[in-house]
Amino acid sequence: MGDSSQVLPKIIKKIKRSAIFYLDAHWCGPGTDSVDSDIPLFHELKAINDLRNYADIVFVDDYRLFGKLIPIGGPFRSRAKRKILQFTGKKGAEKELDWRKITEKSVLSCFDSARVQDSLALEDKFIIFLKKDTKRRVALRPPKKLKPLANRIS
Repeated sequence: MGDSSQVLPKIIKKIKRSAIFYLDAHWCGPGTDSVDSDIPLFHELKAINDLRNYADIVFVDDYRLFGKLIPIGGPFRSRAKRKILQFTGKKGAEKELDWRKITEKSVLSCFDSARVQDSLALEDKFIIFLKKDTKRRVALRPPKKLKPLANRIS
């Protein structure tokens, strides 16, 4: 389908009611020095926050890796090497996957605090329960067209 940071906003705009989002396959390798760049998860979460104002549930997979620096080896060896080759084109140059910037706090910071109703970790998933913010309007939704002021007063 393509780059999740480009595709997800297009899908989000089409959903006009509460939804469940399941986010997976996040790349957190070398060069992901900024919370705002190179970590698709943050782009996905911000798109959900910025483009929606519904009571949604967001599941983020791989909770066991949050906040960790993971050496490539053991159970991660083949999957990690495939990801490294896919995203960098390098052969085995990286020796670890860096998930230290992905934490509960950094994930929740992608949402307006008024929208986060609750969050919890359960079976390798971080689950965020979002509520509708009645004071907030989604930026991409056009404002209602108002009648001219003279017509509203009479």
